[in-house]
Amino acid sequence: MPSCPARTSPARGSAAPTSAPPTSRGARLDGADLRGADLSGACLRAASFAGARLTDARLLGTDLSGASFRGADLGRTSFKLAGAATAPADFRDARMQRSGLDHTTLAGCDLSGADLSEAPWGANWAGANLRGATFRGALLEGTNLAGADLTHADLTHAVLHRADLTAARMADAALGRTIFAAVPSLPLALGLEATSHSADSSLDLATLAGIAHGLPTAFLEGIGLAEAVLRRLAD
Repeated sequence: MPSCPARTSPARGSAAPTSAPPTSRGARLDGADLRGADLSGACLRAASFAGARLTDARLLGTDLSGASFRGADLGRTSFKLAGAATAPADFRDARMQRSGLDHTTLAGCDLSGADLSEAPWGANWAGANLRGATFRGALLEGTNLAGADLTHADLTHAVLHRADLTAARMADAALGRTIFAAVPSLPLALGLEATSHSADSSLDLATLAGIAHGLPTAFLEGIGLAEAVLRRLAD
């Protein structure tokens, strides 16, 4: 992650560049049109992009500590290797459909209400606020969600493969056509018995055999396990 030398913030109302300088600490680009911009490697600590349009932008390896993207359009934006190491970033209500979030470190950040539909993950999001966020069709590959708040999140059609759900809060999360594969931490998630199910979901047999006794019956019934299978697991 790049270091952040001191920089004077640009004045409000100044023209927004189409690509960022190496340092944009504290920049105020609320509502700016930065579609397709390349901000890779920039230091964006405490910068504000609230309501900005950043579709198809590149933020590879950027320092997002304390930055705000509240309500921003980040569709198809690439965040690979970006992170917020020193202060949580704000992505509340951001539109992040199909964004590239692999290898990001956004532990403890606020993504409540964000739309992350069809976004590929493989990141450290431990303790993040994902309350009410949408992950419809997202690929959560090796994602660390330990301690994250997934209350009321939409996980329909999502794939959770090797995800860490230890102490993740999942009460009222929406499931349906959701795939859980190689997720031994699933019984350690909180509120599974209170998840909602719009359709059956999938749980791989190896994982089921190893953790079934730690899963609430209401959850197993909700994902569509037949009664005969449940009786056999109870034996």
